[in-house]
Amino acid sequence: MVHVHGGVFSSWMVLLLEQTGLISAKRIGWHRNLGVAGFLLAGVMVAVAILTAADLASRLMAVPNSEPVLSFLVVPFVDAFDFAVLAGLAYALRKNPAAHKRVIIIATAGISGAAFFRWHVAILFHDGYAAYAASYVFLLLLVTYDLWSTHRIHRATIWGSVFLVFIEQISRFIGPSATWHTFVHWVQSWGV
Repeated sequence: MVHVHGGVFSSWMVLLLEQTGLISAKRIGWHRNLGVAGFLLAGVMVAVAILTAADLASRLMAVPNSEPVLSFLVVPFVDAFDFAVLAGLAYALRKNPAAHKRVIIIATAGISGAAFFRWHVAILFHDGYAAYAASYVFLLLLVTYDLWSTHRIHRATIWGSVFLVFIEQISRFIGPSATWHTFVHWVQSWGV
């Protein structure tokens, strides 16, 4: 499941690069056609993220004293939620190119924290706070781009970034809660 997850999420990054190249080459029609596949891929990514987290939750049932780790499982579920909302919004905004591209970048920034968490770099490796901070660099770069290109911060940049940061940070309070642990125990019963 972890390998499928890695392959699917890597496909998103390749697609993002391809879509950017198509826009640069003025291949708008190809970009739009591939965008439909991208929207479907986004749905698959959400499902795979949830199934991968459920798989980890199931494997933790055999590990003694794993209750504290169950709090961490809030991260993949929240990241899947963030990505689903932002990817869906980007698809809805596809006729507004300025907002569409910004929301896609914010959605991608939201899933990049998990990748940074796994990098074997001392400051990032298995440090959730540093991984989130690293992913927020993409948001700062987007703000910088907005200020450089239009001399103002685009509304999609503001609201998308606020949504992403708020939901990711509130997950720190959700993870340790009894309600969350009840939910994770239910997920463990899936037997994925």
